[in-house]
Amino acid sequence: MSAPKSPAGWYPDPEGHPGQRWWSGAEWGPTRPTPSPSRRRGLPILIFAGGVLLLALLVSAGSGFGGFLSTVGLAAVIVGVVGVARRGIRWLLLPGRAASGAALALGVVVLLIGGGVSGATDPVVSADRRDFVDARPTASPASTPRAVVTSEEVVVTEPIPFESATVEDASLPQGTSSVTTPGVAGERTITYRVDYRDGVETGRRVIRDEVTVPPVTEVTTVGTMAPPPPAPRPAAPSGGCHSSYSPCVPIASDVDCAGGSGNGPAYVSGPISVIGPDVYGLDRDGDGVACE
Repeated sequence: MSAPKSPAGWYPDPEGHPGQRWWSGAEWGPTRPTPSPSRRRGLPILIFAGGVLLLALLVSAGSGFGGFLSTVGLAAVIVGVVGVARRGIRWLLLPGRAASGAALALGVVVLLIGGGVSGATDPVVSADRRDFVDARPTASPASTPRAVVTSEEVVVTEPIPFESATVEDASLPQGTSSVTTPGVAGERTITYRVDYRDGVETGRRVIRDEVTVPPVTEVTTVGTMAPPPPAPRPAAPSGGCHSSYSPCVPIASDVDCAGGSGNGPAYVSGPISVIGPDVYGLDRDGDGVACE
């Protein structure tokens, strides 16, 4: 084994083994293996294959197995076309155009198979979808949302107008009236049972109707007593002195106080005591003494 006249470092194995060996400047050390090409290329292949598989699974969720095959075939066709154009894709283990062409042909075959599977399953799916759409207008009653029916008691109060009455009272003068009992309105309480359908009132019925406050009738008293007739004027006694006066006042068609404004025909001088009805009107101030 010849030693290189070089400074310390990694150099190709002088015995031709794979990898490199450490040269310390004086002697050879351990061998460092060269990474395998398959290991370097394994990770890109794994990433590419995982991406294609994930995309195919997503497509198959909506299109079925035919969509899965079509996605894988399309990916193979794309890889084959790129490999043929670039004379291979070494990181996908396609070293030349021949391998890329084989991948292209395989992709076309898988793509055609996927299309055939999709064509065979699409009519069934389409029929199912059509049946589903056609069946929606005639859905069974069980699929119709159920209406919400509720009810509650509602209490309403209403006023009751009072009535009026008239009462005659013979102790009051005729033509007079007064309200002796003021009228007061009452109150009625009505309880309804109200029905609702989806929050909209559909009907109500009375379940209780009671008078909670009775009304008070207004009473008006009307007087019916007729006024008394005027007292008759006492007849003048015939001849002599009138009995309503003292001292004597003559009986005449009219008697006035002497010296006054009266026109007689008879006159008297006072004072005169009025002891009965003052038929001649001699006592002007009503103190019982006339012609003062």
